[in-house]
Amino acid sequence: RLMSLTHSDSRYPRGAGQPQGRRRAKKKLQKNSTKKSCKTQITMQTETGIFPLLVTAALIADTAGDAFLLSQNHRSFIAGSVSFSFGHIMYITYMFMHLHAPYLMIPVFILSFYPYYKAVGLAKKTSMKLLVCLYSGLLGILVMACCASGSLLASIGSVFFVLSDSMLGLNLVKQKYSPIPIMCTYIIAQLFIISGILSLQGAL
Repeated sequence: RLMSLTHSDSRYPRGAGQPQGRRRAKKKLQKNSTKKSCKTQITMQTETGIFPLLVTAALIADTAGDAFLLSQNHRSFIAGSVSFSFGHIMYITYMFMHLHAPYLMIPVFILSFYPYYKAVGLAKKTSMKLLVCLYSGLLGILVMACCASGSLLASIGSVFFVLSDSMLGLNLVKQKYSPIPIMCTYIIAQLFIISGILSLQGAL
């Protein structure tokens, strides 16, 4: 009996500590499960809500920009530039949310200095200096964001966007380019950017 009593006494504190340990383990598991569920909910919301919304808003804004540019006057050009700027901001936001190659931002930023310098020189010859400078800077950020996303398709599309808008900018000074190469490069730009987005989403 003494042996049994001492044996039971030695087991008592262990048995008393087991429920507390189990409760702590259960609490930890519950916390981890709630964190994981919150993360999955956030990812599901962003995948099904934010990303398609950004792309849709970009396409609508670019379509509106095309409509404004059909009427060739000063006000419609400004409205079209603002619409395209909004579309670029939507694309930039999407790309910055999918940074797979951020190390490419620095070399692309350095390489964009000369084209931006030429754009500023072109802007001095027009009556819309501030608009051209801001829009050119936004184009540079778009190229940088597409390259930093790691998508080759989106990067090619952003370069074609620069080509299309550069021809439009040169037409402000002197009519040099017909609408055909401008629209062809623009369509290619949109096609490649959307294809790049689909590849980032895993659809391609």
